[in-house]
Amino acid sequence: MMEWPAGTGRSEPLPTTPQDCQPVENIRTGKIRPAASAKAAGSVMPANAGGTGAGILLNGFEGDGAKQVLSELRTALKSCTHYEGGVPRPATAAALPAPALGDEAVSYTLAYGTNTHEVTVVRQGTVVAVFAPGNLSGSGKGGPAMKVPQEVVARQLEKLRKAAG
Repeated sequence: MMEWPAGTGRSEPLPTTPQDCQPVENIRTGKIRPAASAKAAGSVMPANAGGTGAGILLNGFEGDGAKQVLSELRTALKSCTHYEGGVPRPATAAALPAPALGDEAVSYTLAYGTNTHEVTVVRQGTVVAVFAPGNLSGSGKGGPAMKVPQEVVARQLEKLRKAAG
């Protein structure tokens, strides 16, 4: 199981070094800036996923907050490849091709120790949805990145679209 650093329960995110990686760490810890006006979290496990489900964090924003989150994350992933700070050991991040989801989306891998996770962040209107593998114990030594099943992402985004009207 992933070790959470001291101070993770704080309302403010733990700072990263270098600072340009802060948006990546904020997504990882759910301490997204600007702060969301509403949040919901859950997890899903598809019947055929073989034990790999998804943790989902929905963040509702006022004004252009959702656009700002995606813009800052996209900018961070251009230069952030390695950082120290909030995670229990140094982390590496690598941008992946942007998926054609929602109004805009960003995907990347986040690795620390022997754990590698693929994270997808989608903006749908004023909501930012963060999808990360539900198995936080990681992929194991040298294994492939843990991924959220794409059918889970598609179904959850469809539910979000319907709820938004």
